[in-house]
Amino acid sequence: MPTGLDLKLETLYERLIVHHVRHQLPGNALSEDEAMSQYDYNRLMSFASWLALKEDQGDQAKAYEIATRTAEMIQNSNEPLLKAAAVILSRLGNFPGRQLLQKRFNCFENKKDSSSMYLGFETIARECENTVEVTPNKPFLLTNFQKRLFDGLSTGLSLSVSAPTSAGKSFVLCLDTIRRLRENAGASIVFVVPTRALIRQIADKISRELKEAGLSQVPVRCVPLPIERSEAKCGIVYVLTQERLLSLLFSDQGQQWITTLIIDEAQGVKDGSRGILLQSAIEEVHDRFPTAEIIFSSPLIRNPEYLLMLFNTSDSGAYFTEIHSPVSQNIILLSDVKGKPSQANFELLMNSKRADLGLWDLTFRLRGPKFVQQAALARAITQKNDCTILYANFPKNTEKLADALLSDDSNEIQIEQEVLEFIDFLKEHIHPKYPLINHLPHGVAYHYGFMPGIVRSRVEDLFISGKLRFICCTSTLLQGVNLPARNIIIENPRKGLGVPMQRGDFLNLAGRAGRLLEEFHGNIWCIRGDEWDLPEGSNEPCFQGEILQEVSSAFEKVLSDGGTLVQKTLDGEVLPEKENDLAIGALGKLFADFIQVDKDLDTSRYSNDNNKEKLKETKEKCAAIKVDMPNWVFKRNPTIHPARLQQLHDHLIIQPDIEEWIPLLPHETGFNMRMKRIFRAVEINLSLVDNESYTFDAWLASQWVHDQPLRAIIENQIRRKNDPPRDVIYDILDALENRIRYRYVKHTRAYQDVLIVILEDSGKSDLIETVRPLHLFLECGASSTVALNLMSLGISRTTSLLLKGVIQFPEESSPEECFDVLRRINLNNLNISSLCKRELINIVGSKI
Repeated sequence: MPTGLDLKLETLYERLIVHHVRHQLPGNALSEDEAMSQYDYNRLMSFASWLALKEDQGDQAKAYEIATRTAEMIQNSNEPLLKAAAVILSRLGNFPGRQLLQKRFNCFENKKDSSSMYLGFETIARECENTVEVTPNKPFLLTNFQKRLFDGLSTGLSLSVSAPTSAGKSFVLCLDTIRRLRENAGASIVFVVPTRALIRQIADKISRELKEAGLSQVPVRCVPLPIERSEAKCGIVYVLTQERLLSLLFSDQGQQWITTLIIDEAQGVKDGSRGILLQSAIEEVHDRFPTAEIIFSSPLIRNPEYLLMLFNTSDSGAYFTEIHSPVSQNIILLSDVKGKPSQANFELLMNSKRADLGLWDLTFRLRGPKFVQQAALARAITQKNDCTILYANFPKNTEKLADALLSDDSNEIQIEQEVLEFIDFLKEHIHPKYPLINHLPHGVAYHYGFMPGIVRSRVEDLFISGKLRFICCTSTLLQGVNLPARNIIIENPRKGLGVPMQRGDFLNLAGRAGRLLEEFHGNIWCIRGDEWDLPEGSNEPCFQGEILQEVSSAFEKVLSDGGTLVQKTLDGEVLPEKENDLAIGALGKLFADFIQVDKDLDTSRYSNDNNKEKLKETKEKCAAIKVDMPNWVFKRNPTIHPARLQQLHDHLIIQPDIEEWIPLLPHETGFNMRMKRIFRAVEINLSLVDNESYTFDAWLASQWVHDQPLRAIIENQIRRKNDPPRDVIYDILDALENRIRYRYVKHTRAYQDVLIVILEDSGKSDLIETVRPLHLFLECGASSTVALNLMSLGISRTTSLLLKGVIQFPEESSPEECFDVLRRINLNNLNISSLCKRELINIVGSKI
């Protein structure tokens, strides 16, 4: 129980927070705010200087809030308090915050420091403690958390760390990558990211850091093609999804060694069938390379040690949790007023309670279509140099939100040169009717997973650099894509197939509010929060609840009741799509890890007194699936029903001429008919779909792997369908990402594995080397060695195809040989889009 003095300070602290937030609300207050006096600020800053010395993270967070909010309220009117704020931030190890303080308030400039000598020594000592140097003569000043993480990564042990989204984990992981490559020339480091959308961002970041560290000779690959040790004398870095990691581990083109595995967004083990796939991939690495260090990075989970335990690295691992971020967030609840469309009530969520911010007259109407309301709020709260994210539940909703944001001030718009370049690129390489073209001049864009990679990444770059003010996005943002903004606007959020957003996902999203080195605080605006649908298993909306969330693997959850869900799918029960995918993913893993190797399930780590008998029953039902293929087929394809893999095998083995079922290269005669036949086979046997829907996908895939530019594919479909261009563009992009590059990649990968087994068993193993990697062509959208090599370097499909046409690369070159060619030429002289040149310079660097 706090003392009387503590209680008074606590009340004063809450007044400061409310006072500060009220100054950021839109419109005019209908009630007076209780002003803060100079004496109040002095007392609070004295309190903060003491809290900053304590080890409790909650106390440190309060010290940060007092120092930064006081500084923003007093501005330049009180130099001693500003200097005190700088000392407090130094004590907290929040050097980015201190840097922002010094940049924002000019009272620090050209003036003699009046701080005491002792405080000056304290600050210098803290700087020395938090400085690391992985590259000679290039020191990095880290926050307390970052230094602790860096030291933990240097121990040679596996590590699981939990920290807020904006804590700077990725930066430290990049520094540690440089350290590992300097200390071990044979290092093979694999970053696992949850989505393809994140591959480019992480790969670009690593490439830039390597170049600045003088390690540009280290390859950074984004495609699961193994590399010979002789071609990676200085080490190798891969950036892959869990699907691509499994492909790398089971590659037909050689064996890749791994010394360090880094799992970004490691809480993804809880996410349905892809979580099970992630667990399988990590276990495969651990089994093959038991000495490899495994690093788990997660946002705000309560039990980071669970991940070490899950993968049997507890004895050789360490873990810790950080809850304090160098940028904090205000969660602001906005509700409408009955009969007053231009008024709103505001509340601030402070821990578990709400603080009243009062009734306000707005400059817009909080009525009408929801997209219009969100757009109006965004315009009202976004200042000249601010940026705002508007969260949408579905991709099409991002475009509707972007439409609502379009302003009528087109005559006053000053369009940045980089934005004009981007618009020209979209017209030339996507389509002149691509809707994004109409939004960009207004400082507006949208962002979702199945946009072309080069388009999505350019939207990210322009937003981060301040060339765009508004971005409308989906849950792709929850997967680690770095798009920080001052404001995030949310209304009744969902993730995935319309499921109410969980607490952990909300916290991950909220962590994007507040740009490091740009703001001390970010704002999350929750519209009509009390009307939000509740997450499954919760009695409160996702903006409320515990900060730290428990994580457990999806596979373990499925088995917790003995595997009821698996039994349902084995019994042929029709399940909702999400449950069905989870059931099949669990079944595939069970089959490969237990049934095929005759390992008892009821004595496994997943067994307990409550589910033991049910697990026995589940194993018996799984064992009833009869197969005659080696287990590597099932381990490599764990998200496909084992019985369906066997059904595909049985379908192929009775064909009169198996050679007629071997995939061809796109330029070979008969490729289209062969691929169409394969598509029909996998649809019937793996998807259990027997209709003509595959014919469109086969046509689209043919265009895709024949190196057709995306614009040509879209124009071809517009002529075929005669539908509005906007709808055609959306449908083509959706089909490419979610069907061609996901479902058909997964299924043709499995098809190839089954085909290889049949060729081996039928005495035709000499034909195996003629089997073309159709799944790789489909994922990359190309089949030539040069284009695939360029894409494996992280270069987009559009740029890779353009380069193939303007540069003569060596025949049968490796990715690294292609990289050397690019390094030797002046990229600025290439006759390609300026946006593509910009992409190349980011990856390759300027001419050397």
